[in-house]
Amino acid sequence: MLMLKMNAQTGNNMFQYAACKTLADQKGYQFCFRGGKKGSLFEDFELSGETKFSLFWQRFFYELNPFSRKRLFRFKQIPFSSTKLHELIEPEFFDLKDGYTVQGTFQSEYYFKDNRNNILRWFTPRVHYREQVRNIEDEINIPIEKRCCIHVRRSDYQAMEEKKDGLGWLLPIAYYQEALKNLSEDLFYIIISDDPDFAAQVFEQLPNKYISRNNPAVVDMHLLTRCRYNILANSTFSWWGGWLNDNENKVIIAPEYNLGWPDESWFPYKIKVTEWQYINVNQALKDHGDINKISLG
Repeated sequence: MLMLKMNAQTGNNMFQYAACKTLADQKGYQFCFRGGKKGSLFEDFELSGETKFSLFWQRFFYELNPFSRKRLFRFKQIPFSSTKLHELIEPEFFDLKDGYTVQGTFQSEYYFKDNRNNILRWFTPRVHYREQVRNIEDEINIPIEKRCCIHVRRSDYQAMEEKKDGLGWLLPIAYYQEALKNLSEDLFYIIISDDPDFAAQVFEQLPNKYISRNNPAVVDMHLLTRCRYNILANSTFSWWGGWLNDNENKVIIAPEYNLGWPDESWFPYKIKVTEWQYINVNQALKDHGDINKISLG
C-alpha cells in the first residue's frame, strides 16, 4: 500500500492525489492518504467511489505494517529565494516499493499527464455541485463556445504581497487587460474570485458577465471547465480548472512564470503546460501601466 501524507489546501491536494494515485494504480498498490484540508477531496469530488469508511480501513491496514512509520519518501528541495524552495523531480519516486509514505507537492502534470482520463473521472464534482453548475448555466443561457471564465485570486495573495517578499503573489490588472485584448468582443464572461466585490469593480465595463458569489470553490472550479476560454490566475486552484477543461478547441491563458513572474523564473519550475498560451506579466505592465480597471477599446 502507498500512503500519501497531504499538506496545504484543495488545489495542492489535487496535485498530490493525482500523482500518487496514478503511481499506485500503475504499480498495482493499494492507496490511501491522510492530512490536507479536512474532508475537502471527499466532499468535493467523486474520487472513483472512494469513501471515508473505505479510507479508514485502508489506513488501518497500512498501520499494521511494522515498517510503515520508517519508509518515508520526501523529495529534495533547492532554494528559489530566501523564503521559497523548489521541489526537485526525483526518478526514485517512480520506483517506490509497496509500503511507503510519500510527502511532496507534485506541482507538475509530469506525474500524471498520461493518466488524464482517469483523473477527469476522479475529479468529477459530486452530484449536488454539478446540479448547482447546471442551474448557473441555465441562468446564463449562453453556449460554452461563447463563454470565457476569468479567475482572480486576491485575498490571501494580497496579504502575502504586504510582506514584500517579491514572489509575485498578486497579479496586476494589466495581465487581465492583455489577456482580453485579442479575444472576441461577443463573449460572455464568467468571473470567479475570492473577492467578488473587487472583481465586479475591475470588470464593470464588461457588458455581458456573471459574477460568481457565495458558490462553493468546487463549483467555481467546475465553471472554468465549462467555458471554451479560460483566463487563469497563478494558483493551483486556477491551474486545475484549466487542466480539467475538456472542451474541444479550448483556449487557456495563464501568467508566464506563475508565482515567479516578477523575476521571470518559473515557480514551481515544472508547472508549465505546453499547450496553454502564456502572457509575460512584466511586459503587460509596460504596455498597459498600473491600471486598476479593465477598459474596453
